[in-house]
Amino acid sequence: MARLMKPLIIILTVLFLSLQYKLWFVQDGVWRVHQLKKQVAQQSKENRQLSQRNAAMVVEINDLKSGKLALEAHARNDLNMIKPHELFYILVDKSEKKNKASH
Repeated sequence: MARLMKPLIIILTVLFLSLQYKLWFVQDGVWRVHQLKKQVAQQSKENRQLSQRNAAMVVEINDLKSGKLALEAHARNDLNMIKPHELFYILVDKSEKKNKASH
């Protein structure tokens, strides 16, 4: 019985070690699964940020389509447009002016 057990233990040990090698070191092993989990978490985070940005853009688009106030604010802020008979003032900070002159 002891003569039979020694080769059986050796065979089982070799089989166990080969399975462990496949589990840890082959292309689809534990390390790859860990990397994929990290990539999925990063992509999920990016998707949430993009979804929030898209939702904000949808709100802004709806405001621009329906409201004159949002359209007027866009024209004033981004396009520097003014109404007839309005005066347009630009306030320049002296420290910014000095910084630009020194560059």
